[in-house]
Amino acid sequence: MENVFKVINDFFEFIVPISDFLWDFPTNVEIYSNIPILGKFSFALILLVGTGIFFSIKTKFVQVTKFKEGLKILIKKKTSDIGVSPLASFLLSSATRVGPGNIMGVTGAISVGGPGAVFWMWVSAFFGMATAFAESVLAQVFKEQDENNYIGGLPFYGKKILGNKRTAGILLSVCFILYALFTLPGQTFHLFTALGSVAEVIGGVKYERTSSVYYIIAAVIFFSVLFTTIDQL
Repeated sequence: MENVFKVINDFFEFIVPISDFLWDFPTNVEIYSNIPILGKFSFALILLVGTGIFFSIKTKFVQVTKFKEGLKILIKKKTSDIGVSPLASFLLSSATRVGPGNIMGVTGAISVGGPGAVFWMWVSAFFGMATAFAESVLAQVFKEQDENNYIGGLPFYGKKILGNKRTAGILLSVCFILYALFTLPGQTFHLFTALGSVAEVIGGVKYERTSSVYYIIAAVIFFSVLFTTIDQL
């Protein structure tokens, strides 16, 4: 068991510095960091918020102009050909979007930035709505049917946009995998810390990171993901 934990620790010792560098880049470069105001924003932040602003303008602020219409569609009782209502579809898509990064990232932002961080999360969420809308529309337009299931997402519609070449789909899939790999440390640490805090509150005891409680948390997370994955195969 000790060898397993050593392999895991060695992996994180390798990946964490790379992850931190990429998420902070180029604020960790002195020339860029010395630029007034702009030097405080990383490329990842500029890209994410900038994309939201771009799609907001292109869609004429769909998150505002179509909000009322969207609510009307959600409350309709009409179901699709496969028996899924608009509300059920919305709740399902929300469940697949909201993860540890969304839930625990909020607590991390508030603990570091204070109450003012909530305002900036509102701002990023507002523009992020347009990005989510664009992603969802493209995924629906370019989805493909695999036997009785429909599959889609960036690798599929990205392949169509980039000349419908298989290499484009493979490249985008690799980018997805790398992104997930470099967000793993932050999301994993947040998840373990949050669940560990819950256990401490319930038990009224301060647990060390090497405590059996954290091993149990790891086992629960592992088998939950494993069974979920097997169920989808």
